[in-house]
Amino acid sequence: GAMGASTRWSHIMTLIIFGSQFLVALCVDSVAVIWSIVGSTVSIMIAFIVPCAAYLVITFPLRARKPVRRTAAWVLLMFSLGGLIFCTANTIYDLVKSNGQSA
Repeated sequence: GAMGASTRWSHIMTLIIFGSQFLVALCVDSVAVIWSIVGSTVSIMIAFIVPCAAYLVITFPLRARKPVRRTAAWVLLMFSLGGLIFCTANTIYDLVKSNGQSA
């Protein structure tokens, strides 16, 4: 048809994202809940994950010259991903726990 597969897929993903955002907005009591989750996730991404990933992409053609630095960047990236998962899960746990105590 006139609409390509990639355009259709984009529309479907947009509807899924907006739908999930709408459901989350209906379920939370305050915007502070959302800011807590976003803060614990985005701060680690900005501080560690994006710089490591950018370094690895930029130095990809030179990977044979500085293997120790690239290995260190990979290690930091892996620990950062673990920290991202842990901090986000901990924030969600604290929010669920505090919500259950207030009822």
